[in-house]
Formats: sequence, structure tokens, C-alpha cells
Amino acid sequence: MRKLLLILVSTILTTIIISAQESTYIELDQGVYRLTVPENYTGEVAVPLVVALHSTASSPHAMAIMTGFDEYAEATGMIVAYPKSDSDIWNEGNPQLDIPRDDVAFINDVVASVTDAYNIDNEQIMLTGYGSGGLMAYHIACESPETFNTIAVAGAMMWGYHVDNCAETSAPVNMMIFRGSEDIVYLEDTYEFRGLFDATGQPIFGVDDTLDHWGTRFNCTNLPTESNHIRVYQGCDDDVRVAYVELTGARQNWLRDRDDWVLNQFDVDVSEIMLQFLQGDDSWIESEPIAATTQARTYSLYVPQSYDDTTETPVFILLHGRFGNGAGTASHTQINVLAEEEGFIGIYPDGLTNAASGVTRDTGWNYIRDVPYYPNAHIHDDTEFIQTIIDDLSQDLNIDRNRIYVAGLSNGGFMVQRLACDAPEYFAGFASVAGAGFGGMHTVCDGDESVNMLVMHGTLDNNIQWSGNPQQAPDGSTFYSALPIPVVTEYWAQRMQCTDSTRDDVDIPDTQSETGLMILTANNCKDDADLVIYAIINGGHNWPGIDGGIPNQVAGLINLEVNATQIIWDFFISQSLD
Repeated sequence: MRKLLLILVSTILTTIIISAQESTYIELDQGVYRLTVPENYTGEVAVPLVVALHSTASSPHAMAIMTGFDEYAEATGMIVAYPKSDSDIWNEGNPQLDIPRDDVAFINDVVASVTDAYNIDNEQIMLTGYGSGGLMAYHIACESPETFNTIAVAGAMMWGYHVDNCAETSAPVNMMIFRGSEDIVYLEDTYEFRGLFDATGQPIFGVDDTLDHWGTRFNCTNLPTESNHIRVYQGCDDDVRVAYVELTGARQNWLRDRDDWVLNQFDVDVSEIMLQFLQGDDSWIESEPIAATTQARTYSLYVPQSYDDTTETPVFILLHGRFGNGAGTASHTQINVLAEEEGFIGIYPDGLTNAASGVTRDTGWNYIRDVPYYPNAHIHDDTEFIQTIIDDLSQDLNIDRNRIYVAGLSNGGFMVQRLACDAPEYFAGFASVAGAGFGGMHTVCDGDESVNMLVMHGTLDNNIQWSGNPQQAPDGSTFYSALPIPVVTEYWAQRMQCTDSTRDDVDIPDTQSETGLMILTANNCKDDADLVIYAIINGGHNWPGIDGGIPNQVAGLINLEVNATQIIWDFFISQSLD
């Protein structure tokens, strides 16, 4: 697994100089893509082309970092194109999505743009996709496979609508599919996926059904060869193959084998295996699965088009609510639109499953770690996880360590409170929306450092109540799983020795007369810290300014005159650790 891939060069490159590459954004009529051309490209020899599709709420530059394809381009001479989705997701055939752009045509235009400008080997054009980018790759394999000779997918299996709408075509293409054994969405067996409040669901194909679809489509006659975690269908039309690799211990990860990263180091490099498959190098088939020694973690990354690696760039971390994930929350809050306008890096981590609930997709944050009320709480340290993401990405991105900000929705808002307790010196600003402090918070939050804190909460939130969520403890006493909002804000005001406050009642236009807004600002706080409370009068459990995404029975009244995303960024941008 650790062997260097050799495509066009016979000499092993011991040093990869990333800065030597030419990476630029190319605008087409339908959209934009990032292009990386290695320094050693001369045009005299036809070179491979890799087209890499990013996951939900991600971006081309982020895909370059997660895959490492830019480094492989410099080592092997290949060219890499990273198309950008028109929104946070691709138009990959899902009938429930309303995305106007024809992404099949757009990606074909990207290939045409590159092949017109560079000497590309038409027998070595690979499309690869990660997460929802993988779903788009399946869609292209159905609709327009003739553009590529290899299609590789990581972190996605087929949905029922892919099969239902798969156009009849005889053009075979080499297929390679990667799946993490611990993926909580793409399972080994076919099942009906249903959202938390959806009355009906859609089938997601398991491993056998996905592979059998392509094996049948390409008339593969030989049974798949199996080596524990690897399957290969052979004897297919035009000698193409359909391959499957299970990544033991992984989740929805694009695994990389990097000495300078801490997270998800399993001695497996998905990018290397894909490129070996493209070249017909079968050494990956002989590999044995590596036993996972750490727990896999996932997150989404967004790097704006304006990013300049010579300039320190601020980071906005957004934490999802219970049953959610980072990419979905980023998409819901429309944070990437602001990231492009303001030029910050977005990081959207995923919490782990709450094992006690027994529900696979009951995901959230371990803000109650070491709290006496919860002796059997998860032992994983989410504070360390979030900080490790920053440490890993700092190897590839010029991050401004004085301007790292974190915001959270609901369950993520609780984790924001925990981060303010655990690492007040690490984050320049904190923002909690529809979240609160947690029972027992005083036992793990006993410092005296000042923090910059913004709290936004609806007074009629029926999930995390303004007046707190009382529960009965095993000893018969009463404790709060969610502290009253006034108690939480009073804690920070006392900790930061704020002397008084200013109240501002904001008039809301008649278009949203059911809700109002009161802003309470603490004054004269220690270290010039800022503490601001946005009380959404009659507001519910939601992200103000964004309609939809959370069912009405949970969301309650939404104040659409207040843009929480913009307000939080305006609060953050004035904060710095120095």
C-alpha cells in the first residue's frame, strides 16, 4: 500500500514541491473548475487526466487537499481538474432535488476544456467522486460513460433512483468503489433510507446490489475474485473490471497515508489505489486489510476560491445538531456563500453516534465528558478531535491561529459551551444557536479566562427551552440537562466580570410579526471580552434567517428578518486572540 505509484516517470521522486504546480480556476459558461498542471508538463507526451468531484458543502481546493492529487500530479505528470458544484450538492439524478444546472454536461465540458488545451491520453481519463461527488460519478457512469475509461467512487453507494434512471448504453467503463466498514449511511446491505421526519424513504443499495448492477450492465461473466475486503468482477465487455475495496474501520473517509496527519491514519491511501487501478497495476489486490487502531472521524472542508496560501486565513467551524452532520448543516445555514464573500475557511465536523440510544444516525457531541451526572457517557474527547482537525489541515493551509471561530446549532451549541470551557485560549470567538449550557457544566468549567460569546435563542424553543430542561436524577434530586439561558449568560457575565448591560428591542417588519428581537449586550467585561445575547421573542428551535431544513413541529416560528449566519460572522470578524 505504501509503494509510490509510477505512471509516467521511472525515477522515484523523493521530494514533492507543491508550490511548483500551476493551479488556477477556469471559468466556463456553466461553472468553474480548478486546474492543476505539474511543472514538468511539456506537452510532448500525452498525460493522464483525473477529474475529481468534491463532496457536499465542499470545494475544489478542499478536494485537492483531501485527495492529495496535486502531489501525485507533480510526481507522475498527470493533470487534475476539480469542478465546483453550482450549489452545495451536485445534480446527480435525485428527483427530490431542484438543481437547474445540467452537471453531466458541465463535467463533460470540463473534460473538453482540458483536452483542448493539453495533450491528454484519452485512454487514461478518470472520473472520481467523494460522497455526493461519488453519487454524481454514478450518474455519469449511467448517462455519459464514454467520456471516461475509469470511474472511481469513495464514500457512496448507489441509490435506487440511479438504477431506475440509468440510461441504456453499452459503453463499458472500469469501476472502482470504496466503502468504509463503519459507514453509518452506506451499509453492507440494501435498505430504505428515511429522514428523521420523512414518511417515505428511498432505497440505498448495499455492496452486493451495487456491484451486481454494474457487473450485469457490463456483461461480466466471471464471478468476483475475493480477498477478504476486496472484490473484482472480470470477464466484462471490452475487458473492463468492476472492483470493490472495503476500508476496514473507516467511515465515510477518503483515507490518506500521511505521516504529518493524526486523524484517520490506517496505512491505506485511496488516491494511490485509484491511480494504480487506472494504470492496470494490480498490486493493490494483494493487500491485506489493516486493523484500525484508532476511531475514524469525518468532517467536511470548504476552501474558498480566493484562498491565497501566502496569507493567513481565518477559520469558521460549524457544529451540527443531534441527528445531523456537518455538511448538511453547512448547506442549511448557507455558510459557504458567506465563505466565498468573506474569504474564510469552513470546517464542518461530524459527531459520533450516541451508542446509548441504539439509533445508528443519532449523532451528536460529547459535551458531557467527565460530568458526574453521566458516569457512563462516551469517553471520546470531541474537544481534542476538533483541535486535531485544525492541526492536520495546518499542514496544507495557511490558517490564522488567532482567528479560529466556532459556532453550533442545538446539540452543537452545547458543544460550543464545552469548547469555551476546555479551550478558551484556542478559539477567538464562540456562538451558540438554539443550544445551551449543560447540567454539571460548573464541574468541568471552572476557569476564569474571558471568552467572546454570542448566544442566540428562541424564547419559545420547545426543544431546548429558554427556562431550561429539568430532569430527575437517580438520587431523586432535580438537575437540568439544558440549563436556562439566563443562567448560562449570567455564568459568562460573572466569569468575565461584566459590570452592566445594554438592552436593545429591535422592531421587526410586519412580514414576520409573530416574532421579535431583543439584544442584550454585556458591558465593561474583563479583557475587553464581548458577550451578546440575541433573544428571538416567540422564536422556536431553528437557525434564524433560514426557512426549511428543520420540520415545523420542531422548528417552531422562524424569524426570517434576522440572518444568524451573517450576524455570527460580523461578531466573529471583530475578535482575535491577539
